Amino acid sequence: MIKKILILALLCAALLIGGYGCMAKEQQNINSAALGYMEQKYGEKFEYVGPWGSSYTTPGMRQILVSCASLPGKEILLVISGDGKSESYSDNYMDFFYESQTSDYIAKIADKHFNDFTVEVSIIRSPTADGVLPTTGFEDYIANENHVVDASITISDTNEDAVRGFLNELKELGVHFSLSITITSANEGYTAQYFNDSDNVLLERRTLR
Repeated sequence: MIKKILILALLCAALLIGGYGCMAKEQQNINSAALGYMEQKYGEKFEYVGPWGSSYTTPGMRQILVSCASLPGKEILLVISGDGKSESYSDNYMDFFYESQTSDYIAKIADKHFNDFTVEVSIIRSPTADGVLPTTGFEDYIANENHVVDASITISDTNEDAVRGFLNELKELGVHFSLSITITSANEGYTAQYFNDSDNVLLERRTLR
């Protein structure tokens, strides 16, 4: 009886190990195909960094982080959707590609309204806006109605009128944004948002702690 139990246990263990091995191989094949997609899309080699998020959140969707030589130190999100037989992909490579130019663009506008300030653009782990392709120029990228600039702006001293003037200029240029604005001298700040379904800029004051 004990011998039969041991044999059954060994068989179960073998099946589990075999199943895990097949799953790992399937995952490796999916990741390799995704890296091949990125290489074909952007014309350079990409390397697997690690998984991201939970595969249980959205059935049929996997998220991994990848890297490439042209964007050193950046972990690019690559979303893989499908059933293992037919896959589609989305990524945020272009957000990293235009990160520095976006920061310079926002700073150039801010310079008309503030004296002493810094701009820090944040790249969220979400695919680049629909309609942005590897061939999309910066002017079309920054004004894409689906793209939102996420940034923190720290200003030494200013007032609400200047802040509103800055935000309205961004709106007139067709830029959509979610900004955290800090005014260090007043120990206060603002949260400013303007999306493609917004009629006006939302501006909320907050006290710093």
